[in-house]
Amino acid sequence: MYTAILWFVAHRIFACRSDTHNELFALLGVLAMFLFYDGCYADVATPAEFQILAVLVAQLATPSLVPLIIMYLRKLSGTSTRHPLQMLWLAIPVALLTSSLMLFFMVGADNLAVALNSYYANGWSALEPYRGAPLYVFFISTFRIYHIVNYGFIAWLLIYLIVYKIKGHFRFGTILRFFFKGGEIETRQLLYFDITVIFFALVAKTPIIKDFVNTHGWLMALFAFVVSIFVFCFCVVALFGPKRTIRLSEITYGWRYNYGEKTKAEVTSRMLDSLLDDAEEDALLRAQEKIGENLHLEEWKSGLDSPEMPAINQHIFAAVGQTWEEDSLVPKFQKLMMDEQLFLQPSLTLNDVAERMGTNKTYVSKLVNNAYNVGFPELINTLRVDYAEQYILANPDAKQMEIAEKCGFLSASSFNNVFKKVTGMTPNIWKASIERAEHQTKK
Repeated sequence: MYTAILWFVAHRIFACRSDTHNELFALLGVLAMFLFYDGCYADVATPAEFQILAVLVAQLATPSLVPLIIMYLRKLSGTSTRHPLQMLWLAIPVALLTSSLMLFFMVGADNLAVALNSYYANGWSALEPYRGAPLYVFFISTFRIYHIVNYGFIAWLLIYLIVYKIKGHFRFGTILRFFFKGGEIETRQLLYFDITVIFFALVAKTPIIKDFVNTHGWLMALFAFVVSIFVFCFCVVALFGPKRTIRLSEITYGWRYNYGEKTKAEVTSRMLDSLLDDAEEDALLRAQEKIGENLHLEEWKSGLDSPEMPAINQHIFAAVGQTWEEDSLVPKFQKLMMDEQLFLQPSLTLNDVAERMGTNKTYVSKLVNNAYNVGFPELINTLRVDYAEQYILANPDAKQMEIAEKCGFLSASSFNNVFKKVTGMTPNIWKASIERAEHQTKK
């Protein structure tokens, strides 16, 4: 509970401008209320008035957890959560809380405290003398109906998590690579993993009776510790909600200025990598000017358009890539491209290549820039066009759509545009020029 409250305040201070802030703020608030109920339920020494308060809080908090988790995941993936129909779930926890409060005032705190302790000690048999009375109805509402509603929500979230995993192409192997090899992972996938673990942990405890909780204190303490660890991890990663991907090193250096003289270069280079990944084009253009001013490179700025001068982003990559293990990555990259012809895969991305190489997309991007002096899209397009030229020569009657599909392009128009950009002529003109050259050679 204290972990959730801590991060409830921390996110309010440090992440209040993120798109997912409202959903996350509500989720952490409700989670803190639920864990308050869980703590009172698990502590045998909890005063009666706190036990009653915990039961009432649970009527609102527990049924709200599942919808708020779903709303947060939807917002994280860019799906709107503002439609009024999506808020109908609020009627259920409000109805449970309202009925519980009405029955509570009818029964009275003193009578309820006695009955609650008796119920925790002996189960439903202890409530038989009250059958038909408001006190009995209170327990029906706050325990029987409450559990039925919660099991329904649990089934709903389970189905949603499965669908969310399938649509997001989430793989457990990616989680293992992230933790043990220091790779890169989608932020929403890591948050999905944490939420899933917390969800199943809470579900696993749902059927545990009070007597078992009271007699196995060490086990409940261990459970609370594990849940706290994953809640903490979830809240740390949630700080990176606006970032599409995250690296393990970024969590280690989560606070921007957490470095000394010996580690400053490494930390700032990681920060620069992250900025290059996330920055929009206009931000990069402003960064070009700012870097030029800070480095006092007047001759750089005056010769920026010269072909002998490297692009500003290549200059940055060279600066941050001095400790990069290029020798081990280049052969892997060349094997994928030359031997396996990975460039023929349609819609190939840096993430796809990075996953095959066991690294992250930033390293692959730097590899291409440093080793081949071009960007990743330009290199892939060049390899595809070179393959297309060989295919055209081997299959002179092939149609453009066939050539495009064989060479990794999604459409004939895309193939035509890229081919012209790389060679300076359309595929038909290139083919005609080759045929004319062969005809002249035969003469």
